[in-house]
This record gives sequence, structure tokens and C-alpha cells, in this order.
Amino acid sequence: AGIPAVAEDVGSVSEVVLNDRTGFLVNDFDSRLKAIVRFGSDKLLVDQLGIGAKNWTTSEFTVESFISSHIQAYFNSQDS
Repeated sequence: AGIPAVAEDVGSVSEVVLNDRTGFLVNDFDSRLKAIVRFGSDKLLVDQLGIGAKNWTTSEFTVESFISSHIQAYFNSQDS
């Protein structure tokens, strides 16, 4: 299984961490603490979100998608 994340909900982090699917997005210290405590007390939740994280990253962040997005960005920059 993968490893679920607790991450600050800033910038493009929400494109990588899907709240309640691959981990938790938090906005302050209290919500960060609650998420960490939940992980510490609920192994099933850790396992479920870990599987979600592994599935998400292996399907969305492939070499092919990386190359494709960079090629598209290059061509988009040429149109400007």
C-alpha cells in the first residue's frame, strides 16, 4: 500500500493530495493535529487512504503523463 498524507491546503497541493481519498488536506494546526491523531488511532483508515494514495499516484503520475504534459505546455507556450 501507499502512504497517506496530511498536507497543508495551499497552492496546487490539492492536485496531488485528494482530501479523504489519499490523505487529508488541512488549513491550520488544529486540523493537522486531528488528522495525525486519526491516523494514529485508526489503522484501517491509514490502510484505506494508503491504497487510495498508491492507486492515485500510479495511475496519474506516470512517465507518459509527465512527458505528455510537458509537450503540451511547450506547444501552448509557442501559441502565445
